[in-house]
Amino acid sequence: MSELNENANLDLICNMQKIYLEIYNISNTYLRNYYGDLKEYHTIDIRGIVKKHEIDIIEREMYTNSFLFINQIDGYLDKDKKENHIQYIIYVNKNLSETSKRYVIAHEFSHYILQQKQKETEKIKKEIEIKYCLNVLFSKSGEENACDIMTAFLLMPIDYVLPLMKQFIESQKNNYPIRISEWLQCLSYWMKVSSYHVNLCFQHIRYLAAFLYDNENMGIDDKILIKNIKEYARLFY
Repeated sequence: MSELNENANLDLICNMQKIYLEIYNISNTYLRNYYGDLKEYHTIDIRGIVKKHEIDIIEREMYTNSFLFINQIDGYLDKDKKENHIQYIIYVNKNLSETSKRYVIAHEFSHYILQQKQKETEKIKKEIEIKYCLNVLFSKSGEENACDIMTAFLLMPIDYVLPLMKQFIESQKNNYPIRISEWLQCLSYWMKVSSYHVNLCFQHIRYLAAFLYDNENMGIDDKILIKNIKEYARLFY
């Protein structure tokens, strides 16, 4: 491999790390503002977090014939202009299970978070377009992917996932080989996330764990919240 290609690969990895660590820090700020700390195990109260930011959650029927899958639109973020402020609203498909509704709410809340960050950066208030939560189909923009990443970190904080995974493995020490499907089933139950969405979220947690593990001794300890990730070294390969 040429030096040019090696540098390109390093840039790609560094950019991925930067994105994941930045989204991780943002999501943790919102979680800790609500809980105080994440030392105690919680099923994340995503409805409570959203309502704390004065965002209404409205459940309603959602049908569409314009997509390939039935009830493809699971929810969306909209706003209502009031006299003195803008009221944000998350609409959720009422026909979903509660575990799926939690994912939709977190995803649309992630859009809200990114819009607030954009306002802080640009110092202006922009008009926003409606943000839809779609499953199965491919997203049109990087923002959707970023929101999926943030949703994973909001609903399944790595501060919980690693200890739970260690606990699960220890409980299964007499039942080798341990099947990943069994672990994800338990994680879905503990985090109250649907089996479909827990698979999506766990993939992002895997990427984040690698970046945290790799960067533990590279001068960012003051910015990350897992100080002893190496104690879970057994979970890494």
